[in-house]
Amino acid sequence: MPAVTAKAKEAVNRRALAKYHAHRDENRSRMLRQRYGITWEDKVQMYGEQKGLCKLCNEPLPEDIGKCQVDHDHETDSVRELLHHRCNLFLGYLEQDEEFLEKALTYLENTKHASTI
Repeated sequence: MPAVTAKAKEAVNRRALAKYHAHRDENRSRMLRQRYGITWEDKVQMYGEQKGLCKLCNEPLPEDIGKCQVDHDHETDSVRELLHHRCNLFLGYLEQDEEFLEKALTYLENTKHASTI
């Protein structure tokens, strides 16, 4: 079996990248439909309705809408809003452990004046 040349690999990669870009919104819609029951266009509309702001912290979301997190209720699977990745993680921790916020605040208060090693 002949070895694949670097030039051949590069050509395959260029074709795959072109195919990815040609169908990016379609692929995004398929993934969003499978996970959340929405399309890429729905996500873009949500971004516009939120004026590009995270619904949790009210700070600007990434301009790349693909990097915005779709927050959803894990019990009902209903879509809520778009959030930053960190804000979505924070909510996830709160949903798993309602005392998480209190624990985190206590931790910060207890370590406020701690020296670093």
